[in-house]
Amino acid sequence: MKISLLFFFVSTLGAFNCNAQLGDLQGKWTHAYEQDANGRQLFVNGEQATLPPARFRQVFVFQSNNKCKYTSLAANDAHQMRSGSYKLKDDILVIKDLKGNKIHEFRVGSATAHEIMLEKL
Repeated sequence: MKISLLFFFVSTLGAFNCNAQLGDLQGKWTHAYEQDANGRQLFVNGEQATLPPARFRQVFVFQSNNKCKYTSLAANDAHQMRSGSYKLKDDILVIKDLKGNKIHEFRVGSATAHEIMLEKL
């Protein structure tokens, strides 16, 4: 465990860009906040993720048609999936609600089949 955490920390140092493509983001991604480092958020493939229980985890589901779903924490503490859209341009990922309001904006640092690293802007 210590070695993997050390590898994760070292691998997150340095330049933070990856030239991600829309296809790299498609699928379900779950925030593994226990592995965040240096202001960067790690999201793991939601279909393969084995994460400990948490009060709330951000989840994104990116579809091929630039549509997405994202978790939202309601005032009554309930979790719900909301629909929206997303756009990726020059490693900047913008997620909007159905009314076109910006909900999230990130710089994509890396994207593999198993994890994506995002930096909140």
